[in-house]
Amino acid sequence: MSINEIINSLETQIHNLRNFLVIIKSKQDSLIKRDIEALSLSMESEEKFIAKIDKEEQNRLMLMDNLISEIEYNDDKKELRKLPNFINAISGITEEGEIELLKEKQEVVKDLTQKVIKVNGENRHLIENAKSLLKEIITAAVGERKQSIIDRRI
Repeated sequence: MSINEIINSLETQIHNLRNFLVIIKSKQDSLIKRDIEALSLSMESEEKFIAKIDKEEQNRLMLMDNLISEIEYNDDKKELRKLPNFINAISGITEEGEIELLKEKQEVVKDLTQKVIKVNGENRHLIENAKSLLKEIITAAVGERKQSIIDRRI
């Protein structure tokens, strides 16, 4: 087991996150333009990439667990599933170049994840505003239920 496999897994995850970011930005454009067909396609792609991201994350965790068991680390292994803790734990037994590369990949993943969270928050805001606008339109068109049918505006 080598650190290179973990680095390759992180590179794959970076690729997945970049593509996912493009997809959710496309979803945002579809929401703004009210293009239902494009929105549907974006949501399908989004689901596929969520599955890819999850699968790669499970793979990376498995690789890290295997390496941890190889080096016979005796402390709490659950904490080592966090990448910064893992990097600190293996820093004494691996080359400095590999550690630096892991740190770089970790920063890129962290940055992309924060961007995804930001765009998803914006998308959620757009959806909530659209829902409230629809409720207002329906209320204005139908009127209050307390009014008789004759008194309602059309």
